[in-house]
Amino acid sequence: MKAAGLSMDARTVKETLANIGVYPDKRLGQTFLVDEDVARREAAAAGIEGKDTVLEVGPGLGVLTAELCVLAGRVIAVEKDRKLARFLRENLQADNLQVIEGDILAVDIPPYDVAVGNLPYSVSSPTIFRLSEGGMKSGLFMIQREVAERTVAGPFTAEYSRMSASLQRLYEVSLLFGVGHSHFYPQPDVDSAVIRLSRRVGVKQWPEFDSFIGILFSQRRKTINSVLRKSVAGYSVMSERAPFGEKRVEELSITQMEELVGWLLSKALEALPRN
Repeated sequence: MKAAGLSMDARTVKETLANIGVYPDKRLGQTFLVDEDVARREAAAAGIEGKDTVLEVGPGLGVLTAELCVLAGRVIAVEKDRKLARFLRENLQADNLQVIEGDILAVDIPPYDVAVGNLPYSVSSPTIFRLSEGGMKSGLFMIQREVAERTVAGPFTAEYSRMSASLQRLYEVSLLFGVGHSHFYPQPDVDSAVIRLSRRVGVKQWPEFDSFIGILFSQRRKTINSVLRKSVAGYSVMSERAPFGEKRVEELSITQMEELVGWLLSKALEALPRN
């Protein structure tokens, strides 16, 4: 299940990209994995079962795709670049591979069991959030290490963010291993890391939670009372009665944030005119 005639070293990848007319934009984090051992390690860590359909985001030249095709019942690879999509169709001879040419942020995503991808740095967060909002049950992604550390960060840390709270509310999030910049062409200025997300049982999407904590984390060092002295989402609230009002936003656990958002929503309902 390997790309015909393609060994994963930086020189060959560089030449192959040039031959098909693809010139990665390093500023956008467009880099290509050149280490098959890393790809095998990713595929093994994704928890793929033999009948699973895997959605791969940004397959590039197919180093990870080839490993996924060995393990999965079906692989759906979504590639934005037309030339790369054509290369995959012509060089990966796998009868369980479907290549969709399109932007993962815009295409209709077919049903799948596990999402996997080495994500360009510039779209890693929007991609993960889109898949999450679409009901992703399980995912494994290689992303910029700094972003990966935010996904697993907790209260009282500098990395704790809206992304941390939103993802950890829905998923068990694990940072599995780091991948140095030397494993890519062109070499990025930063290192990467692989994370795994497993959906928590019984936890539903809550758009209001994501909206409110976006407001809160925009003022993460202020106390809840300070943030709520201003109008939140169009509703004025009595901040002195807010749960955890004297705590800073960055100190709240996800459970505490859920309680606070529930309280805010109840205040919003009370403010609605009654017939």
